[in-house]
Amino acid sequence: MILDRPRGSIWFARFLWLALINGAFAAGWTVFMLWPWMTPAPSSVLYNGSAGTWLLFGYLLFLVIGVLTTGLTAILYFFIEEILSRPYSGLRGILAYGHFILTEVGVVGTTFLMMYGGYIGGAALLQPFQGGGGLTAYQVNVQILHSYITPIFAFVLISILGEFLGGVGFAFSIEPKWNNYVQLLMTRTFVDDSADDSGEK
Repeated sequence: MILDRPRGSIWFARFLWLALINGAFAAGWTVFMLWPWMTPAPSSVLYNGSAGTWLLFGYLLFLVIGVLTTGLTAILYFFIEEILSRPYSGLRGILAYGHFILTEVGVVGTTFLMMYGGYIGGAALLQPFQGGGGLTAYQVNVQILHSYITPIFAFVLISILGEFLGGVGFAFSIEPKWNNYVQLLMTRTFVDDSADDSGEK
């Protein structure tokens, strides 16, 4: 009976808390986006468009992936650990840790750089009387936004790696035969390596 099973999905709780923490940060970013007492105001940067779209896109990306997707991932872990009664341990536990850490690092790094670069670049496009730098779009792209492309790409790759590890962990959980095969392969490899070391001695 499902009701007789002990409750307490570890990864459901971790991802749920992460979604809540990200939600709190998202609320802070929302206040920043609407704060009128900055020079220039983020709303002016958004209204001007161009580089300011980085700010908006990074904000929306954090809401969708950092908050919404993380919360949905928590439900998926609950389904696997509680409904299917397949708690994470061993290799799948390592994959879950990789999913948890790498995805969060990648998402936060990507969206923060997009929002920060978008605000700085968008502010530089505004005229001096608006509190901006009066630069052209070309100058902003070359002098400001260009330097953010490589680190953003690196964080995107980190996030993709985290999602890949999570997907592999889900596959092993839904189809235990795959997990058993990998565990057997790793065990045989370890035994063979130990035998070779013993033979050399």
